[in-house]
Amino acid sequence: MKCKECDKWYGAEDDDYGPCSIKHARGDKKFITHGEHVCEEAVQNRGR
Repeated sequence: MKCKECDKWYGAEDDDYGPCSIKHARGDKKFITHGEHVCEEAVQNRGR
């Protein structure tokens, strides 16, 4: 699954970058992701 398909990602439609709320809550320094980035988090196996 790509970031922009996840309900935990809040990206801007115009530039396709936004924060991943999972990474942000965890305190990751790099929590901004690109919408086309393939999910690295557990949500990829949810069956969305």
